Amino acid sequence: GKWLIYTRRDDDQNSDVHVFEIATKKEYNVTNNPFTDRTGTITPDGKSVVFISDRDGGVPHLFIVPLNRQTEDPDDPLVRERIRKTTSTRSGRGNNNQEAQAPPPAPLTVNTDRIERRAVQLTSGERGVQAYFLSTDGRTVFFRSDDERGPGLFTMTIEGKDRRKVSDGPFQGLTPTKDRRKVFYTQNQDIYQMELSGQYRKTQITFAFSVKVDQRQEWAQILDESWRVMKYRFYDEKMHGRDWDAIKARYEPLLKYVGENQDVYDLANEMIGELNASHTGVSGPP
Repeated sequence: GKWLIYTRRDDDQNSDVHVFEIATKKEYNVTNNPFTDRTGTITPDGKSVVFISDRDGGVPHLFIVPLNRQTEDPDDPLVRERIRKTTSTRSGRGNNNQEAQAPPPAPLTVNTDRIERRAVQLTSGERGVQAYFLSTDGRTVFFRSDDERGPGLFTMTIEGKDRRKVSDGPFQGLTPTKDRRKVFYTQNQDIYQMELSGQYRKTQITFAFSVKVDQRQEWAQILDESWRVMKYRFYDEKMHGRDWDAIKARYEPLLKYVGENQDVYDLANEMIGELNASHTGVSGPP
């Protein structure tokens, strides 16, 4: 990997997608605008970035932006036909393209001059997009959205065409395999896998495991994290003039008297109370 892609907020809390060249340590903002842009993915050919943005009426939708200035109009019928012919042998229809190989990665070139004018919206409407991923060849987009029947997994071409629903369901936590033959997701607190071709067959994944918890160590961690959160997040770095390290040292020996979760919450609240600050405290499950 020569490039990183991530979402970062600026000083005005604008969320934008950035690409970062590791060799030169140079960062490029590829979605520079005042809206919330996130979840960027570089297409397999290295030419564009797909991302989610709420720039259309506050509804999160999919967009794609070319990373370099275009030398031809992608909407020109002749250009579109030439592109279709060169990609048809490896892409195919959305439900069969998982056998397609990813195109050889081209050297990634970024030119941000007027890049805000290059972004093209792929989805639209009142129902937004919650998550997505690309096929191995980058010609198909799988995304989670809704229609009149409810939530589900949809597909469309990278040009935003041929949208269709392939399966009903919430599809939380979409995680595709590297070869894009399957996708894992959660539903009703269970884990499922679904094949991304043919009949889109779903299979529940069953598993079981045991966890041994050292309750004494867990209570010690609760107290330590309560102290640490206040140390690094309290509004006054001088901790109201109190020696916060000394206070921790005074309360830690009392952990030996703790017999249940509520006891450690009470202990942590007494410790935090030493700061004499309102609207602070610890709570949790019994």
